[in-house]
Amino acid sequence: MGSLARPEFVDKEQRTANICDVIEDFLLKEDRGTRRTAIALTSLLSPSAIEVPNVEEVCWLWGSIFWFAKAYHPSAPEHDLLVDLLVDITKITVPRERRALEDESIHGEVWWRDLPRWNQVWRDFEYNAPIVPSMAERKGGLPSPPAEEHASWTSSGETPMPGKAWTNVNALGAKLHARTSIRGLDLKGLYALLEALEEERTPKELDDIVPAAACWILSAGKKIRENDERHTASIAGDDILKRSPGSRGKLYCGARGFSNERWAFWKTRFGMLSREPTLNEETRLYAMQAMNEMMSVEVRGR
Repeated sequence: MGSLARPEFVDKEQRTANICDVIEDFLLKEDRGTRRTAIALTSLLSPSAIEVPNVEEVCWLWGSIFWFAKAYHPSAPEHDLLVDLLVDITKITVPRERRALEDESIHGEVWWRDLPRWNQVWRDFEYNAPIVPSMAERKGGLPSPPAEEHASWTSSGETPMPGKAWTNVNALGAKLHARTSIRGLDLKGLYALLEALEEERTPKELDDIVPAAACWILSAGKKIRENDERHTASIAGDDILKRSPGSRGKLYCGARGFSNERWAFWKTRFGMLSREPTLNEETRLYAMQAMNEMMSVEVRGR
């Protein structure tokens, strides 16, 4: 795949254009250097290099990386390169000076180890995801989360992103979860599996989100299986949002959080969907691969 058409948000801010130039060169040039690229990107946005009130501009970095990931299939070399880049960014350190320490104290995220503010950008993409009902509808039409104040890295208008793009974004999160300890990534996987396997869905809705859920098993199944975090209750209003650690879908009535019971339910659901004739062939294949990987994880774990 050659150069991608530049997204509209790139033209709004020079630093964003610089970020996209660095990422594009990294993906297209044969002499790419992951560590060198990570240093180049973080040097543009390190809290020691910009004023604290503008520190949220790091969202431009995650928005750009997610935007590139959205365009590449999980099996594409470029997709894995983006994961390698994110992993190397987590290894960058910044001077322990006042502005960095103040920001870490306020937000509870260490620069760059915790990929600060990435969760805000993920929520922006989630607002544009092909899930039904949409997150905006679940919140009564409320605007998207804070990161949208800084950029619009998702599709314009109210049309959700294609299911394939949502799959690619989730594959990025799943691969990153398998290789790092970034806070909250496990819950992104939980929510993807909940949306695809624990709710009553039309065939079109399943085609849009089952592959995304399968990617969490295919890339991070072992880590998900080994997660023993328990949650006994959901937060107020979660029957609508389905975005707390204690969330459950309508089809699943077992233990909340991660459990062997839930794992078994997901495996059964993937098996059912792999044989569902109303789904497209790619969706059935993703479901079959996820079910087989779950069985393999169980065997390897004995």
